[in-house]
Amino acid sequence: MRRRLALALVAWSLGCASSLETSVSPVRVAAQRSLETAHTAFEQRAWRAAARSFGRAADAFAALDEISPEASAWRSQAEALRRAGDEEGAERAGARALVLDRQRGVPEDVARDLVGLARAAAARGDAGLAVARAEEALSLAPPASPLATLVQNDLAVYLLARGDAADRTRAASLLGAALAEATARGDAAGIAAAELNLARTALAGGDPDAAAPRLDRALAGYRGLEDPEGIASTHEVLAALARTRGDESLAAFHRGQAWAGFTFLDDRAALARLAGETP
Repeated sequence: MRRRLALALVAWSLGCASSLETSVSPVRVAAQRSLETAHTAFEQRAWRAAARSFGRAADAFAALDEISPEASAWRSQAEALRRAGDEEGAERAGARALVLDRQRGVPEDVARDLVGLARAAAARGDAGLAVARAEEALSLAPPASPLATLVQNDLAVYLLARGDAADRTRAASLLGAALAEATARGDAAGIAAAELNLARTALAGGDPDAAAPRLDRALAGYRGLEDPEGIASTHEVLAALARTRGDESLAAFHRGQAWAGFTFLDDRAALARLAGETP
């Protein structure tokens, strides 16, 4: 008995035990390493490097015929490419994830894919397509869930961008529901996002006085969360509010704060948007 145990321990230490040879394949090791590399690059905001590693992970999971992690890797690649300013690449990766998740029949993951595809469409300036994709995502997201709150916020922004007469009313309704649901859950990020987007809705409706306190609450919320993207986005809208009130000095301050935040995040779409505005 002791001899068999000793032999097994030697085999394990040498990495030649037959059970271990079959338990973790080189392809799986490669997939996991690619994922680790991708997540590290994403955290460092090295979007292109992250996208390449997510793609390698997706290919490895495809070779293993594991649809769920493959779809997740394509979805993550789409987000990295969108942040890199490559909307077409994001569309392609997101579409691959969507095909796989529709095949799997998991509505929540299909909704996540549609969220990414809607954001890519919005980045290309196609608000109508973004609305359509977000509407489908909302129909698939679990009611009153964090995912539903996220989609409600995104959809409201796309409706405001589309600018149809009834869109502002629908956006306000979506955001009111999102704020109530996030408050009930104690979801600080969801509350801050809803306050920010309700401020956008008020500005679009020509009511800067209603927008101001919401922006104050959004900025306080994002500061508490230490969320650079939320902080920068709020400063961007605060700049718009200041311009509406004719305070160009304050507008320049908030624009500068937004620029610094988006530069830190290497958010090229946001920087291009700010560059197109009057300082």
